[in-house]
Order: sequence, then C-alpha cells, then structure tokens
Amino acid sequence: MAEFQEVMRQWRRMCAAFKECEECPQYREYQCYNTVKRVFQCGDIESLENNVMKWAAEHPEPVYPTWEEWLITQGVIKENPTGGVGWPMPKLVERIPADIAQKLGIEPKGDV
Repeated sequence: MAEFQEVMRQWRRMCAAFKECEECPQYREYQCYNTVKRVFQCGDIESLENNVMKWAAEHPEPVYPTWEEWLITQGVIKENPTGGVGWPMPKLVERIPADIAQKLGIEPKGDV
C-alpha cells in the first residue's frame, strides 16, 4: 500500500488534470463528490488507491531543471570545468517548482 500522503497528492493532481469531473476515472467509478463516503462505507479503499496510483504511473509528473541548470542556460552564471558553479548554494540544486517554471516559461526536462 502506498503512503496516504502520496495517494492524496496524486489524487489532487489527477483531479486537476481533468477539466470536467465526468472525464475523470474516479468520477465514473465513485461519483467523486461522494467518493470518500462511498469508499469507506463499501470498504473499497484499496481499489481507490489502485486507481489513483495507476493513473499517476501512466501520467508522470514533469521534471523541471534545477535553478543552477536553468541559470547556466540563461547565461546568468557560468559553469566551472569541474561542474557546478563553484560555490555551495542549497537553493541552486533544488528543482524549480512546476508552478514557477510554468510562469517563467521553462520547459520540463525530457531526459528523466
């Protein structure tokens, strides 16, 4: 069984991926707005989890570059011949969050 938080995070992502509730597989199976009530009454928790995690596996999240990778491509900072930029800055090695990347027009990395 997957961790509860991960299932809920993927369920939220799945919900956001559909413009109309009727397009969502959860809605078709559980009528979404009553999903929690129905699942717990019927004891069908594993089925719900399986559906959500199956969808998540079929629709992986886009992976965006790190701040360092992006700033190097923009010419803001230069990469050392040994790799990296030469000074430890924890924020630079973090991946750019999806919402910020979309606002900046940064494309997801394709080679992950």
